[in-house]
Amino acid sequence: MQSRIRSTIEALMKICVVQDYSKEMLLLASRLRDDHSFSFWDSHIVAGALTAQCTLLVSEDMQDGFTKDGLTINNIFK
Repeated sequence: MQSRIRSTIEALMKICVVQDYSKEMLLLASRLRDDHSFSFWDSHIVAGALTAQCTLLVSEDMQDGFTKDGLTINNIFK
């Protein structure tokens, strides 16, 4: 089972960008939480997406239509 998990992770890392945490990203998450009332974890998700320069973040419970610095949140269950 472990080798299957490892091979899945390796396959995903070949096609996905992995965004490492940084001091700047953690501070951005804190500002997002203060400024936009995101939950603790949602603020980290949005900060990661912004840091990775994503343009679309698909969510099941975040603020649909929220935009910031070229990123738009699309709540698929709106």
